[in-house]
Amino acid sequence: TAYANQGKLDEARREFEQIAHHDPTSVAAPTMVAVLLHTQNRLKETREWYERVLRLDPGAAVAANNLAWIEAETNGDLQQALQLAEMAASRLPNRPEVNDTLGWVRYRRGEYAEAIAPLTRSVEEDPSNPLYLYHLGLAQAGNGQKEAAQETLRQALALRRDFEGAGNARRLLESR
Repeated sequence: TAYANQGKLDEARREFEQIAHHDPTSVAAPTMVAVLLHTQNRLKETREWYERVLRLDPGAAVAANNLAWIEAETNGDLQQALQLAEMAASRLPNRPEVNDTLGWVRYRRGEYAEAIAPLTRSVEEDPSNPLYLYHLGLAQAGNGQKEAAQETLRQALALRRDFEGAGNARRLLESR
C-alpha cells in the first residue's frame, strides 16, 4: 500500500487488519499484517498473525517460512520450525530465502551436515547475499569443514563488511 511505501507501517498494518477483519478467509491480508509487524520487530504479535494465516491455509508457504525463521532466531520450537521450513521448501523450492530458512533451522538444531545442502542452494540462487554465505560458512564449520568454512566466510565479508553476523564471521576467521 501507499502507507508502507511512505514508511507509515502502523497505518499500513491497520489497513490490512481491517481487510482481514472484513474478509476472514483472506490469507494475503493477515500475511501482510504479520510481515509489517515483523518489520517492527513485534515478534509476539507477528507469531500470532502467522499462526492465524496457517490456520486459514496450512499450506501458506510464506507464513510457514517466516514463522520457522522466527522460531529459529528466538530459540523457539525447533521441531515445529523444521516442519514449517520443510513444508515451505517443498512449495517454494527455488526461493533462496526459503532454502536459507530450512538450512538455518537445521543448523540451529545442530544438524550441520543436513544444513549444508539447502544453504548451498540459497547461495547458488542468490550469491550476492552475505547472510546466506555466512549461514553456509557456519554450517560448514559445524560440520568440520574448516577450509570451506573459512573461504565461505571470507566471501561473505568481501560482499559486505557490515551484514548481520559480520562481527562473528570475523571472530571465527581470526580464531582459526
